[in-house]
Amino acid sequence: MLAGALAVLVARRWATAAAGLAAAAVVVRWGTTSLEAVAGAQGVLGPAALAGPALAALSQLCAATAIVLLAPGWAWGAVAAGSAAAFVAAGPGGAGGAPVRLLATVVAVGLALLARHLPSWRHPLGAALAAVALALAAAGT
Repeated sequence: MLAGALAVLVARRWATAAAGLAAAAVVVRWGTTSLEAVAGAQGVLGPAALAGPALAALSQLCAATAIVLLAPGWAWGAVAAGSAAAFVAAGPGGAGGAPVRLLATVVAVGLALLARHLPSWRHPLGAALAAVALALAAAGT
């Protein structure tokens, strides 16, 4: 579901590859395609970027960064990409984690708004970073 939503958002070859690879890294990391299950796991274990084995946590930081790099040129698309990246890295927040989620969202949206002004090479870079995220997720589980 995450990959499909991001692919529709970006609609470019390299960016779509980055979205699919980043989503695959999330699936490998958590063992499910359900965003609700990922949110539940992060609600219990903590933010993906901080929880579990170091390689698995690093994979989610790489996946979130790849999603930021695939932000489209329009502002609301960058907000959506940044929000998705924050979900990957920090999870849903919940009652105790809301400040972490809010901070992650503000940072990721800000970075996505900046990234949209980078040249088009950012999409292949995002795809490469998402491939690294997938490899790290596989190695860390």
